[in-house]
Amino acid sequence: MKLSTLYAATLVATAIFGANAAYAQNASALAKSMQDAYKNVTSYSQKTSASGKISVGAKSQVSGMTAEVRYKKPNMAYIVVSSPLTGTLAAFNTGTGLTVYRSKQNLVNKYPAGDSLKSVVGNLAQFGVVASLDPLYMLEGNTLDPFVASWSTKGTAMINGVKCTVLVGSMKAVALQKAKSGTVTFWIDPAFMAHKVVIEWKGNKIMARPQPTAKNPNPKVQELFFDRSVTETVQEFKVNPNIPEGEFSYPIPKDAREQPTAAPKKK
Repeated sequence: MKLSTLYAATLVATAIFGANAAYAQNASALAKSMQDAYKNVTSYSQKTSASGKISVGAKSQVSGMTAEVRYKKPNMAYIVVSSPLTGTLAAFNTGTGLTVYRSKQNLVNKYPAGDSLKSVVGNLAQFGVVASLDPLYMLEGNTLDPFVASWSTKGTAMINGVKCTVLVGSMKAVALQKAKSGTVTFWIDPAFMAHKVVIEWKGNKIMARPQPTAKNPNPKVQELFFDRSVTETVQEFKVNPNIPEGEFSYPIPKDAREQPTAAPKKK
């Protein structure tokens, strides 16, 4: 290789490396701006639809749900999650006490108010409701750093008529949940609010026994690999809206029974 050619190649390589470094830095800055945007709100409301998907080979199973969230600092919250499988779970905290109602069981649980949104959500985990790398998770004041190793952007896309930047995070091992790889993808508008989130885990391994057949009535336990994903689309949201106190309540049937409640989680 001639010296001039080597010099030119070095310049090109340097330019590419510098561009890639700046690209990664910009993606990381975008991720931080998104997290700060949620952390700094004083009130917030959103309506979302979500679906979970499990795929094994060519077969897949999908489940769906809807959710509505209202929040006002420091601890006023309204979280209603509904699905055909589990019914409706409604949790609301007026700042003086947290009430949780489950329609399928027609049961009510009551807790002290707690001092933050995180304390409200913490008490819902026992009912299968968690905030996981989504807007609610960031509203709690959590950061994505413990679970995301690196960030990149993948162009733009339209979500419900809004042009969004596609931000992809590669998961750290602690977030993989026994999967081989995982990503979390956000579609973020110019104000750094997320309009869609997709969390994917690839290559999850389980030990399972196949269904018996006439040819093989006693199949052996074997390794199976499956992919899993959760997609959450924010249908509408408002940042720092004026939310009347009366909107932090849910109509509970008069025949609902109150269940003795364990000590609340403190966060």
